[in-house]
Amino acid sequence: MQAIGKQKEKSSLFLFVLISYAQIWFLYGIAKLLDMPFSMDPRQLGGLFYLFGAAAPLFATIVATVIITGKEGLNQLFRRSFAWRFSPIWYLIAVFIPLQFAILKHIMSFLCGGGQAAAIATVFLPRPLFKLQTKSHRESDHGTNM
Repeated sequence: MQAIGKQKEKSSLFLFVLISYAQIWFLYGIAKLLDMPFSMDPRQLGGLFYLFGAAAPLFATIVATVIITGKEGLNQLFRRSFAWRFSPIWYLIAVFIPLQFAILKHIMSFLCGGGQAAAIATVFLPRPLFKLQTKSHRESDHGTNM
C-alpha cells in the first residue's frame, strides 16, 4: 500500500512541475512571438505576462490537485492553505512589513531631500519593490507619466 502512495505522490509532483513549466514557457513563447519587451511593471503588457508567470505555480497546484484527487482534494487543499496556524499578530506583522519599508523610504526621502534616501533605501527594500517605488517617486517629482 505504501508503494502506491509513494507512486501517487511522485506522479502528482511530476504533473505539478510539468504544468508549471508548460504555463511559463507558453507565456514566454507568446511574448517572444509578439516581440514583447520584458518588464516588471504591471502597467505594461510585458509586466502582465510577468505577473501571470509568477502565478503559474498556483494555477499548476490547483490543476494538478483536481486531476489527481478531484474536487475533494481541492477542498482539502484550500482548507489546509487557509488554516490559522499562528497567532493573528504574526499574520499582521507579515502583511505590514512591506508597508513599513515603504513608509520608511518616504520618511528618508523627505528628511534627506530625495537623493540620499534612494541610496539608503536600497539596503532595506527588495530590488523590484525599490525600482517600482523610485520610478513612481521620479514620475511624481517631474510630473511625467509613463
